Amino acid sequence: MLPPAFLKEVRDRAAFSHMVIFSDHGEQRTTERQITTRAVLTVLRKGQIEDGPKWNAEHGNFEGVLRHYAAGRDLCVAVALLNGSLMVRVITAYPKGDRMMTDLKEKGYHYTGCGLDDVWLLGGVEFHDTPYGRGVAISEVDDLHRVIGLRLADSLRKLRGKEVRFLRNELDLSQKALGDLLGVGDTTVARWESGRGKITETAQKLLCLLYREHALGNADIAKCLVRIAALDAEEYHSMQLVHDGSGWHDQAA
Repeated sequence: MLPPAFLKEVRDRAAFSHMVIFSDHGEQRTTERQITTRAVLTVLRKGQIEDGPKWNAEHGNFEGVLRHYAAGRDLCVAVALLNGSLMVRVITAYPKGDRMMTDLKEKGYHYTGCGLDDVWLLGGVEFHDTPYGRGVAISEVDDLHRVIGLRLADSLRKLRGKEVRFLRNELDLSQKALGDLLGVGDTTVARWESGRGKITETAQKLLCLLYREHALGNADIAKCLVRIAALDAEEYHSMQLVHDGSGWHDQAA
């Protein structure tokens, strides 16, 4: 759904106050932040798109954030268009600029730069203004990724596709190179990473072992991985062999 269509749908539904419902979280947050229902309705009826809309696959609906100056405050309201009904649900509401700091205090910074969706950082995050908006600087990213990788490598549960891809990327291997190490084809690795297939127990154990040894500084493993990556990156060239009086020789030698 495009932003104009989402905005129109929210406004049409919010024109009738009984069509707007609050999630438990939304009700709690508006109460804590002293944001009235009237102010929320004003934002929904007159606001502009601040973020989204985005499809929430887990809940099966489109979600977005509207922003408007209401009740003497610059407010943002996150809402969901409920599928199969004409209702709009208020997920949360917050004064502009407050939400990021509140989330940091309550749960930490949601770090998605690693390709995973369940990593939250407590500390080590700095915000700064840029010509394109607010930017984020993460301290010691390489070390952070090492800690994330070790956490995954020590996990006893089945790795998810995004986690397999994270470990492969941290090992600096292509899907083909990892497949060669694990005894499977690159299409199998691709299926694991996309979630269309599950990594086998044996393959996961070997992948985690490789990553753990690499992360903990096993020099032999590191050299092996560097060589594999280099071989995978080499372009194919035909062989030119020369025969002379002493036999055959590789011309490139």
